[in-house]
Amino acid sequence: MDWNYLRTFHAVSETGSLARAAERLGISHATAFRHMKALEADLGARLFDKVQGRYSLTEAGRRSSGTHKPSQRPLRTSNAAGRGWTAS
Repeated sequence: MDWNYLRTFHAVSETGSLARAAERLGISHATAFRHMKALEADLGARLFDKVQGRYSLTEAGRRSSGTHKPSQRPLRTSNAAGRGWTAS
């Protein structure tokens, strides 16, 4: 994965705009678009929905950016003795 894809992803998620993200990063709109498409292909998930001209994170995008709410209960946790993983 290319570091520039992540920089572009974060700029788009902060600005809500591909054009503003590109301007902030000093790259063209086309390059920012290519970065987002390549990152989505690498991750195998759509990261943004475009609604009324604004980019908003999908659930996959929120997980990728760290802005999602953690689950109420972990699926698996380490046991106290450190002997491996147990279902909770």
